[in-house]
Amino acid sequence: MKTKVWKLSSLVLLLVLLWSCRKGEPVEPMVPDVGSVTGFYLLNEGTMSHNNATLDYCDLFWGRYGRNVYTMYNPDVPLGLGDTGNDLAIYGTKLYAVITGSNKLEVMRMESAKRIKKIDINQPRSIAFAGGKVYVTAYDGTGIEPGTSNGMVVEIDTATLEITRRVLVGTRPEGLAVVGNRLYVANSVIFDEHFVPTYDNRLSVIDLESFTKVNDITVAGNMKWVKPDAYGNLYVSSLGADTPPALYVVNTTTETVVNTFDIPASNFCMSGDSVLVLGTSYDADYKPTYSYTLINAETQTVVPGGFIHDGTDANIKAPYGIAVDPTTKNIYLTDAGDYSSPGKLYGFSPAGKLLLWAATGVVPAHFAFVYYQ
Repeated sequence: MKTKVWKLSSLVLLLVLLWSCRKGEPVEPMVPDVGSVTGFYLLNEGTMSHNNATLDYCDLFWGRYGRNVYTMYNPDVPLGLGDTGNDLAIYGTKLYAVITGSNKLEVMRMESAKRIKKIDINQPRSIAFAGGKVYVTAYDGTGIEPGTSNGMVVEIDTATLEITRRVLVGTRPEGLAVVGNRLYVANSVIFDEHFVPTYDNRLSVIDLESFTKVNDITVAGNMKWVKPDAYGNLYVSSLGADTPPALYVVNTTTETVVNTFDIPASNFCMSGDSVLVLGTSYDADYKPTYSYTLINAETQTVVPGGFIHDGTDANIKAPYGIAVDPTTKNIYLTDAGDYSSPGKLYGFSPAGKLLLWAATGVVPAHFAFVYYQ
């Protein structure tokens, strides 16, 4: 039975967004029971240089899916959301979207996706939060040391929405995570003028108090995602470089690699003691094979059978984004399809059975859950 007892403040906060999504298309074939999450935003990356990043909202209470809600609530913003959405998160009452190609961090009201402010950052990539601050990785480190090839992390105050500090890290920083008073940043790769890559295998460590780099942990080249578990470890993915793609476990106390899973991890998410991993591997003819691996974070072992158990994975053309509802533990993943046409959203129960699906924007990727307050 769906929970329908809301605090009055939460009902008022979400009324406008929910009303708009009631006019959207229904999700199929059914709507799951909801916990304390009313729905979620889904950022569609779009195709690079096509200016077609969009923001959708899936209303789990009413079972409706609204597309392109950013443009709906910001009709006067030129070019809409922009080019190449790369990360999305809610912190407090604000919704933050990293738009790499448009060189900005878009800050919106959580309840309506109405713009509050655009913060200019050159090639931002990923976002994390701690202590009332926003931390954003960016490819461009100029402005700190002109001429450097290093990227940087930008600190933004969530009250003033002003950039307060910057720090250099490694080359083309991607994912980042906060554990205690330290920020861990995955570095990836840099290309010279002849497009020859040099892979960065360092996980940069930033002290948040001084906002200085205090260590580099050697992991693997071409890293992408960094996500913490409940045991003081970080799971770090390498997309492959001079070594095959793999998922690494880094202990934040010793700041060393303590385990390696020899599986591709194109994307993954944490849910309690579970690590849900989407993997893509290629044969000699560049034909892809997709995998859906489940890891127990407490024992650091692979759980046989993965996390989709009804055969739906046979219909997924290109698994791309993944998230787990923190209250119901329902699993949501996206299918990028051909990367140029609208993709799909799939929802599964914790037992891996299909609950819903909906058509999305182009390259659906990043989730942000909205809670009842």
